[in-house]
Amino acid sequence: MKNVSEVTGKTYIAEDMVKIFNPKQAATYMAHGALPLDIISTDCQVDKTLPPDYKIEYLFDRHATKELFRLWCAHELGRPEDMNKNNN
Repeated sequence: MKNVSEVTGKTYIAEDMVKIFNPKQAATYMAHGALPLDIISTDCQVDKTLPPDYKIEYLFDRHATKELFRLWCAHELGRPEDMNKNNN
């Protein structure tokens, strides 16, 4: 099913997205040129009798961020300018 972001206006398929809740990770992805296709406020509170626990959910294309995710997990995703120096 296709969704249209109210924030970005982009159309995407939810199953093709990866949800990032860590704002530092999302910002690092953006610094490397990957832009979120949607940004959503989500209630992460499991017990609905308690007040809501809102989190920001950044949705990125799973395929486009696969290498960024690998580098993030390996603690190798530094500044974009430093990455370019290492590739030359």
